[in-house]
Amino acid sequence: RHDMSFSMWGPPCPLASLQKCLLDLTDEAFSQEVAEKVRLTVQRATIEGHVESTPAGASYDVLCRSLADVTDRCGSLSKDMERQATDNTNLVATLTSAKEGNKRLLEQIRYQTEEVVQLTHARVQDEERALQLESQLRLEEQQFSRETARRAVLLHAWQTSICVAEKSFER
Repeated sequence: RHDMSFSMWGPPCPLASLQKCLLDLTDEAFSQEVAEKVRLTVQRATIEGHVESTPAGASYDVLCRSLADVTDRCGSLSKDMERQATDNTNLVATLTSAKEGNKRLLEQIRYQTEEVVQLTHARVQDEERALQLESQLRLEEQQFSRETARRAVLLHAWQTSICVAEKSFER
């Protein structure tokens, strides 16, 4: 920081305060309220005649223009900061929303993955059951064929024995 509270031309005066405020303004980009206080200090120094009585009085116009420039720059920076703060708030809200959406999507993916695993397991079990039923059906068909063939042989033997019995009865 620059300490200009003591001027080389004498005791502290409003001009020294103005210089300090200008330095503060350029160093820290003070708000409009601070710039207005500096402007009032300069007005008060002009009314009391301090500025014209000092050798720095010639630089009063330069200081006023500098103050106006710095005030405009501070206003512009303040508006930029407000806009950036608003943009930042919007970005944070968008990011939060996107994160929440991602969480929901991940939860859906997890749920659907579990469902796919369950359906795959059920399908494998169904295929195994279908193969088992096909095997059982083939076995039953073979047993039915054998039983039918056995009964056909028995029926034929019975018919043959009846025929023989009828022929022997007829005789």
